[in-house]
Amino acid sequence: MLRVAHFVDAVVGGDTHVDTTSLCVVSPVGAVLAEITIDNDEDGYAQAVTWVLQSVPSERFLVGLEGTRSYGAGLCRALQAVGIRVVEVERPSRGERGRRGKSDTGDAVLAANKVLAMPPDRVPAPRAGDGVREALRLLTVDREQMTTQRTRLVNQLYADLLTGNAEQHALRKKDLTSGTLRKLAGARGRSGRPIDEQARLVVLRRKAQDIVRLDQQIRENERQLNTILDEVAPQLLEQVGVGPVVAAQLIVSYSHHGRCRSEAAFAALAGVSPIEASSGRITRHRLNRGGDPPAEPGPARRRGHPGQARPTHPRLHPAAQQGPHRPRDPPHAQAVHHPRPLRRPADHRRPTPEEDHQHGHPGRVTPPRRSGIGLRASPGQAPWPARKRLTWAGRGSRVKGGRRPSRSDAQHP
Repeated sequence: MLRVAHFVDAVVGGDTHVDTTSLCVVSPVGAVLAEITIDNDEDGYAQAVTWVLQSVPSERFLVGLEGTRSYGAGLCRALQAVGIRVVEVERPSRGERGRRGKSDTGDAVLAANKVLAMPPDRVPAPRAGDGVREALRLLTVDREQMTTQRTRLVNQLYADLLTGNAEQHALRKKDLTSGTLRKLAGARGRSGRPIDEQARLVVLRRKAQDIVRLDQQIRENERQLNTILDEVAPQLLEQVGVGPVVAAQLIVSYSHHGRCRSEAAFAALAGVSPIEASSGRITRHRLNRGGDPPAEPGPARRRGHPGQARPTHPRLHPAAQQGPHRPRDPPHAQAVHHPRPLRRPADHRRPTPEEDHQHGHPGRVTPPRRSGIGLRASPGQAPWPARKRLTWAGRGSRVKGGRRPSRSDAQHP
């Protein structure tokens, strides 16, 4: 199978950090040709561009960087500005480092080796860091932070209402509507009340005001998303189950043309692609747990929208090819094995001796029924002797006062 190592003369690997970035040039066979450490500023970026052009043996080379949208964003822009192709590389795991320890230079070598081992048609380009995609990313991240802060304030508000007076405790049992929040935000303390009630009222008023303010900011954020999406992707908002938040996250994850080579690749990136998880006699599939975590809520909400039947994948449900069918659950529900409980049916009862004889079971012994002091045998069986009183002296000791009746006593009284 062809790899990048068959088409280049060198690969430059980079390990980015807050203050510095380590770079190294690696040959197609894995030999380190040169290495350098630069500062993460404009002077360091200019120094890195000059060093790369002087250190590579020819024009057939690539640059693999970690964190192209975080600490390596500035260096990535500087390299692309002079026409150098940059490849996005994931951070190495502990298993990939092995027992060689960790160092900045070692991580740069691992980044270069990852690029060398990639197929030529699957080299990932860095995500776009400007334009519409960056604007949507900033708005979605800001909305997520505001939503998280609002949820935390609502939970704290419910906890404070729990220990309040009867009126405040009654508010806790209801949903915090906009009218309730405005009422709490405009509440005023009265003189003469206990100091703890006054302090609780101040805390409730401040948190309610913060929640109302966050609600206004979230609505403004959604209006800004709608304005941008109406210009760049109005057809995306026409899809069932796709709103401004989901559409913005899909565009942020897709980034640009060429990042995802097919629809299946984008499904894997979003964490909604089926993966076979069969074993033995069990044939099933599960959802892909990898990909971009922020992109997963978008397709997940899109798939579960109540206004549209969920599509049935032919690989997951072969019966879908045989005509109309009712909506099925998503494939991840089939990945959980639910054992069938071993329970007796509701109409189950023990057969009587007469029914045993009718069905050809005359030798079945029916447990005796207790009647007074002795034991009475079932019809057709020998009488059981009266059980003597048994006294147990302790664990592991013999029975005093007699012995237990055995089944042979019933046959030979």
